[in-house]
Amino acid sequence: MRLIYLMLFMAWLFSMTPGIAQNVPRQYVNDMAKVHATHSSRQFHMNTTVGVGINLPAILQKMAYNPESAYIITFKDSTQKQVLAKINFEDKKVFLMPAVSKAKKDTLQKPMRIYPNQTLSILAVDPAGVASSVGIANDSCWLFTNIKGRINAYSYLPKPFTGKIGEDFFQFIQKDGGPIQPFSPELLKDLVSDNEKSKLKLNVLKYYEAMVVYNKEKK
Repeated sequence: MRLIYLMLFMAWLFSMTPGIAQNVPRQYVNDMAKVHATHSSRQFHMNTTVGVGINLPAILQKMAYNPESAYIITFKDSTQKQVLAKINFEDKKVFLMPAVSKAKKDTLQKPMRIYPNQTLSILAVDPAGVASSVGIANDSCWLFTNIKGRINAYSYLPKPFTGKIGEDFFQFIQKDGGPIQPFSPELLKDLVSDNEKSKLKLNVLKYYEAMVVYNKEKK
């Protein structure tokens, strides 16, 4: 029954939101150029990886941050696939694993895995047809620009459609086109030190709101 519901939901979703299922918009590719360059650098790997694996905070596995969602996948040959899936982190590897029926789970067939290096991008869509930011692929992960403005903040997951976002959600931060650095509350405090409203948000540990307020106040 669950699988039938999921199939009907996916069919409705992509009939109602045809504009979402397109190739990655060029502006996203341009915005992520520095992220790609940094990801290829030794500094990036020292901060985030061992070899080509991802050292991911365990808290990002929380259901609140990483639920099973509808994803639109754009592969390297520009073909697209719509699946209900979850981003998985296992043995320092990142992959999407589409949902399967109970009948398939009972077989010996290995579940399908979709890795970043097979794709150009992924895009999450909620049941109301609201799309996340585009996750741009590189060799070992997808990177989502979840806050954009004078301050950009990046994560390995799309921004949750509901619920609060804590400091543990973001992996990288950038201000005014400068270097992309590992996220920390201390660094964020320095970056928003010229805005009183953002500092007030930080005082009550509202990191996401502090960055949003800063971008609104400092356009």
